[in-house]
Amino acid sequence: MPTPIEAAFDLLPGRDDLLMRLSALEAMCLARGIRLSFHDDMRQFKNVMGRIDDKFAHVSPLLDCDTADLTHARWILGRDSRGEVVSTQAFRFYPDDGTDALERWTSLRMFYDRPETAPEDESCVLAGRAVEANRGIRAWIHSGGTWVRKDHRGPDVHGMHLSEVLPRISRQIGMALFPAATAVQAGCKPRLAEAGVALRYGYRRICPILRHARGGEVEEFIFLWMTREEMHEDARAFHLKLSRIGAPKVARKQAA
Repeated sequence: MPTPIEAAFDLLPGRDDLLMRLSALEAMCLARGIRLSFHDDMRQFKNVMGRIDDKFAHVSPLLDCDTADLTHARWILGRDSRGEVVSTQAFRFYPDDGTDALERWTSLRMFYDRPETAPEDESCVLAGRAVEANRGIRAWIHSGGTWVRKDHRGPDVHGMHLSEVLPRISRQIGMALFPAATAVQAGCKPRLAEAGVALRYGYRRICPILRHARGGEVEEFIFLWMTREEMHEDARAFHLKLSRIGAPKVARKQAA
């Protein structure tokens, strides 16, 4: 069942600073006529993405309910005033299973609960600084599934993009709900990183290269990550930025 994003915030009691920052991010969406809802049905996420007629709308193998148990995954849906889908954002928590992210990537357990079911030609190879970056990461939030409809991809009147807002909502809720030490994203293509999208997401630790081969095709991605402490620093800094530009606010009832 869909849950209004306000109810999702209520899952985080006793965190007034967090709720204040999340409310400000939600207000940025509302000002664009986008109402958010919070979901835990990843089959619905896959179905929604499958109905979107846009080459940029696809389900990452990291968020595919047909290959992995996504009990610890959630997603956020944005609709306009007509009820049409405008945006998606998702996250998945990977608990510590005794191995690190490097081993999970190369063994394909990042994608599959049972790697032996993967196609024979599928592989995942990390190179350069991405090897050391993934070594030792044991419990993390993967933030991904970011899609924004074309007519909403540009900046608003404050010069802000939805791609700055949605990943921050995702990471903050995910890190509050689950005991993750790190937030990562590995679905950013090199050309998007070069265009500044990775920085827009809020990541400052950026390194190539992660190569994922499947079905005769090889895709290269940029690996992005931040620690829990860096996530909180980014959240505070972004909230201050919103305050300085006079961003809209959502008025919320005080708890009794």
